[in-house]
Amino acid sequence: MKFSNGCWLQKERCECFSPAEVYFSKIEKDQVTICAPTSKITQRGDTLGGINLTIVISAPYEEVLRVQTYHHMGVQKKAPSFEIAPAESGHLKAEDTEDKLVISSGTLRLEVQKENGALTFYRGEEKITASGWRDLAYMKTDWKGFAYDKGPEDAYMREQLSLSVGELIYGLGERFSAFVKNGQSVDIWNEDGGTSTEQSYKNIPFYISNKGYGVFVNHPERVSFEVATEMVTKVEFSVPGENLDYFLINGPTMKEVLMRYTDITGKPSLPAPWTFGLWLSTSFTTNYDEKKNYFDTSSVEEVLELVLKVNPHAVIVIKSTIPVGYTQSVCEKYHTDRILFSPEFLREGQALKDNLYPSRIIVGSKEGSSEMKKAAEKFAHLLQEGAIKEDIPTLLTNLTEAEAVKLFANTYLALRVSFFNELDTFAAMKGLDAKQIIEGIGLDPRIGMQYNNPSFGYGGYCLPKDTKQLLANYDNVPNNIVGAIVDANRTRKDFIAEQILEKNPDTVGIYRLAMKANSDNYRQSSILGVMERIRAKGVNIVIYDPSLKTDTFENSKVIRDFDEFCNMSDVIVANRMDNMLSDVKEKVYTRDIYFRD
Repeated sequence: MKFSNGCWLQKERCECFSPAEVYFSKIEKDQVTICAPTSKITQRGDTLGGINLTIVISAPYEEVLRVQTYHHMGVQKKAPSFEIAPAESGHLKAEDTEDKLVISSGTLRLEVQKENGALTFYRGEEKITASGWRDLAYMKTDWKGFAYDKGPEDAYMREQLSLSVGELIYGLGERFSAFVKNGQSVDIWNEDGGTSTEQSYKNIPFYISNKGYGVFVNHPERVSFEVATEMVTKVEFSVPGENLDYFLINGPTMKEVLMRYTDITGKPSLPAPWTFGLWLSTSFTTNYDEKKNYFDTSSVEEVLELVLKVNPHAVIVIKSTIPVGYTQSVCEKYHTDRILFSPEFLREGQALKDNLYPSRIIVGSKEGSSEMKKAAEKFAHLLQEGAIKEDIPTLLTNLTEAEAVKLFANTYLALRVSFFNELDTFAAMKGLDAKQIIEGIGLDPRIGMQYNNPSFGYGGYCLPKDTKQLLANYDNVPNNIVGAIVDANRTRKDFIAEQILEKNPDTVGIYRLAMKANSDNYRQSSILGVMERIRAKGVNIVIYDPSLKTDTFENSKVIRDFDEFCNMSDVIVANRMDNMLSDVKEKVYTRDIYFRD
């Protein structure tokens, strides 16, 4: 905030009250207290009126001096405030001479002139900055005399610290202006005005000089800086209220200033180990090409080539689903053994939970390489560090075995889904209660009650393509079960479609495309296969799915209004039941027994 009108005058109705002298001082163990009246005390009567300032100078840390100036010390403090490190004892040295007070912390020295209260800061014998006559002041912006003093509403505390020729000022937090702050007016107040404005998100009342010192203004309220603007030879800062608190921090290097500043205000915690060095993370899927009977791994190889080009010594971790033997093949292709494979075990709608509470961690590395085994151990440790769960089962394997774990695990899950779906098909055809049968066999602890809820078939990112890829890997390997799992999923969709068509609907309503509740993923969702079979019979299909942003999906109309959707649909097909459907449950076709998964 600007208070002056040129070099000598104040703005209209603005009054400046600066220390006129050091009337008395008191040196204590960790601070010096100064009584600084704003007019000379020449006789006893002069003490009865006028404005008096109290200046408290301390050395809470080595090479740091703190200057606190008060008009009224009893003003209620308003939260929040900056968290400051506890002050240390023993850094203050003070001497009271005839004409000045000399206060120091390490090589940083402050001289206070008794004649006029002027402050001069030195680094050894080098003068670094000063607050001269009328620089430190209590300001009133609507002054009418003592009788009309409105109190703190129009009160400010101001300090002006001198600049040397060629001195440059940096800092003050996030700014969209020039890096050098000379010539700028800055209000420290977080506001959202967008980029390229005087408003910003991360204002910090701290600046640093190329002379090797910094100033931290310890005020969370609005702090106004005038950096060589109002007075081109000074940095001015002011705050509303009855006190001003700032730290002057010595270097002599700018690095040392920043180190001491963060000692006072706090340092960020050490980043996670994975933030050090070169790390490149890319998210993509590997699609299965049914015509060619293989995974499209081109996206994986694009990333591999990019990483190896930037840093051929980087350790690369593949987590995408790939064929058995793929990692070893790319190691040979790119002439490197610095590739790990770590299968990902994330469930639909449970990704965050599964990262924080992983069921297991598996990392594969090149067989016989002690260096890559250590890298695998390190990567597994990073995954453990990122989790909340403790004592996570962890397995280190060979590359190809880790790939096989992923495909066989997902194929087994597909097997289990297919088994209970075929149980449900049997119950439906025979007029039996599927739930009773499922609960009965689930009492066997070897089977259990998990992954047993009937559906329209398995779908999603992994299970359909993983089962087909594993089947492709079984080429020339005797098998029956793996091929049957793939066939069972097709058979289940055929059965579901036939059951719906037997109701002779003119319009079939599809309630949500997602495979599971709490998911917006409909990629390879089993209901898409059911829709395809129903549409082939010439039946009209409408869709209700709030996640869809288009008016049509695969030539079917998307209905935004739920009531309209229900009225239009003769049969409502839902892979998973929802409370929204409770009022129209007589129209709903689902095989969902437990209303979960």
